Amino acid sequence: MANRYSRIGKSTDKTTSNRIYNSTLYPQIHPSNSDIVIFVKDGTNRLDLLAHKYYSNPNLWWVISQANNLSGDTFFIPTGQKIRIPADIETILRDMDELNNAR
Repeated sequence: MANRYSRIGKSTDKTTSNRIYNSTLYPQIHPSNSDIVIFVKDGTNRLDLLAHKYYSNPNLWWVISQANNLSGDTFFIPTGQKIRIPADIETILRDMDELNNAR
């Protein structure tokens, strides 16, 4: 299993040898015809549970949140809400890497 902090931007200040941590930038996720659209049900109304179900990785909860412009203050989605599950996860992760490695 990958280190959960492996995607956090970090570098070393050459003058002090102190580690510097950068904020992670997330790409915009535009709608696609291949996306899955669901209505949230009781028992599957958490972002991490949906990410595990659709991506086999609960750490990718942010993809669903970003795609649906959800606020970042909770993992819970109201029951009955219609949300989009992006299908092209490889492209999204590549875009995120490019966005964060370009700095």
